[in-house]
Amino acid sequence: MTTSLGFLATLLGLAAIAGVFFLLHRLRVRHRLVVVDTTMFWKQAIEDARARVLVQRFRHPWVYALLLTIGGLLWLAFAGLDVSARSSRDTLVLLDASATMTRGDRFASACELAEELVPSLGVERRHVILCDERPRTVLAPGEHARLLHERLVGREARGIPPTVERALRSWLGRKRERPCDVVVIGDAMPASEVVAALPSDVRLSRVDVSTSSASASTRRSNQGITAFGYAAAQSGSWDRVDVLAEVTRSGEGEISPPVLTLDGRALGRAFERRGEERSSGRGGARCVSFYLQDLACNGESLEARLPGGDSLEADDRATLVLPDRRKVRVAVEPDLPPAIARAIAVDPALEIVGPSAVPAVVIRRAGGDYAGEIPALELTGGTSEHAFFVT
Repeated sequence: MTTSLGFLATLLGLAAIAGVFFLLHRLRVRHRLVVVDTTMFWKQAIEDARARVLVQRFRHPWVYALLLTIGGLLWLAFAGLDVSARSSRDTLVLLDASATMTRGDRFASACELAEELVPSLGVERRHVILCDERPRTVLAPGEHARLLHERLVGREARGIPPTVERALRSWLGRKRERPCDVVVIGDAMPASEVVAALPSDVRLSRVDVSTSSASASTRRSNQGITAFGYAAAQSGSWDRVDVLAEVTRSGEGEISPPVLTLDGRALGRAFERRGEERSSGRGGARCVSFYLQDLACNGESLEARLPGGDSLEADDRATLVLPDRRKVRVAVEPDLPPAIARAIAVDPALEIVGPSAVPAVVIRRAGGDYAGEIPALELTGGTSEHAFFVT
C-alpha cells in the first residue's frame, strides 16, 4: 500500500484531521440567562458571556467516529492511496530521446505520456530515466511527480543512437529487492537476446508514441545510417583502413549507398555492397552493409551522407575522424651498421629517406652533424657487449 504523498505525510494528515475533529466535537454551545438593568447594556453582556466552551465530558463517540472515517477517506483519496497488487513491484520508466524521436513532436508527446503515467505509480517505487546520450535519472523514488515536468522542460531528442538498452543493463546490474516492471516510452527497444535474458521477475513493455498520419507515412519510408566505422585493413597495410557502413530502411524502396567526402572534398571512391539485404529486427526494417577497402588514413574527417535525404535528417549523415598513420620519415647516417637500417625498414610506421627529403628525425653518431639541425637520435660507442648506446 503506497500513496503519492508518501507514507509519513499521509500519516501526519490523518493525525491532523483526527485532532481537528476531536476539538470540534468537544466544542459545545453553552446557554446562560443574563439579567441586565437596561437594554443599553445587552450588547456588553453578550460580549462578556462565552457562547462556546470545551466541555469536560466527551459526548457522542459514534458521531466522532463517523466524521473521522469520512474525513480520513477523503484525505486518502487526495493522497492517492494505491492498494493494488502492482504496488509490491518497482517500476522503471525509460524515456527514449534518440534520433527516431526527433520527428515532429514525438519527444514532447513521450514526455506528456510519462507525466501522465508517473502519478499512478507508487511514489517510493518508481524511477524515471531519460535515455539521452548519457542516461540520467529525472525522477528518483520518493520525489514528487511534479518534479518530472520541471526537469523535462527544455529537453529535446537528439541525433544519437538509442541508449535504452544501456540504461536497462545498468538498472539490472543493481541490487533489487522486489520484482520490477520496465516501461519503455518511445521507439527504441532492447535487442531480442537482451529481452530473452531478462530475469523472471522483470516484465518489459513499451508505450507507443502516437503520430500524425503524415509522420507515420514518413516513418514507414525512412532511410538512415545505423552504423559507421573503420577497422585495420585486411590487406595488412599499416597506413590504411577498411571502412564499413550499415544503412537501414523502413518501408519500400531501394537502399542506396552513402556518398563519402574527405575533409569536405569528394573522395573519388564509392562504397561496395557487402552481402544481401537482411532484416534488422525493428518492425520489418531492412538493412544492407557497405564497405570500402584500403583507404589511406592521414587524420582527416570522413563523412558519409545519404543522397536525396528525407524528413528525418539526423540519421542521413555520419562523421568520423580517421587515425593519422602517415609514415615517419627517418634519415640514417651511412656510417652506421646496416642492422639499424634493416630494423627501421621492417617497421611499417617508419620510412628511410635521405637528408634532402626533409626527414622528421635522423639517426647518427653522437657529435655528428649529419642532416643538420633536424631532431636526432644520437648513438655513442658502447662496450664489448653493446656496440652502441642511445644518448
